[in-house]
Amino acid sequence: MQGDRPLLFLHWTWRAIGVWATFIFVDLSVAQTVTETSELTFGTASQGSPAKVVSSGTRENSENASFRVDGPPNQSFTVVLPAGSVVISAPVGGVNTIEISEFRAFPFPNSALSRDGRRTIFVGATRAALATNQATGSYAGSYTIEILF
Repeated sequence: MQGDRPLLFLHWTWRAIGVWATFIFVDLSVAQTVTETSELTFGTASQGSPAKVVSSGTRENSENASFRVDGPPNQSFTVVLPAGSVVISAPVGGVNTIEISEFRAFPFPNSALSRDGRRTIFVGATRAALATNQATGSYAGSYTIEILF
């Protein structure tokens, strides 16, 4: 104090206003799809016919199956085929089953999608010889292939 007058002290408080930058990361991935574009077929055969091999081939033909694989450009993948055999059947009496085995594919087992994110896989297999008393009719069944990205 000076004389009878008080000294005036001013007190300033500075507050820093923080600015935070937040980054948002978004992983935009392309859906991976597999679409069957043609079925595996062994054509017409008669009772007692020998085994028939359908080649996977390197392009679609009238017998092999084809699958279109879509996904991220240049994405590598592995094709997994049935390890054993599958049985197809007809809805009639007698010997009404046929074994399908030795599945093969092109490309196999590893490949990559194109720079457009597409690739076609071709699948073939072997139909067992038909019994002399094989039931006539249309035989159908299913098999599973896996595409591992």
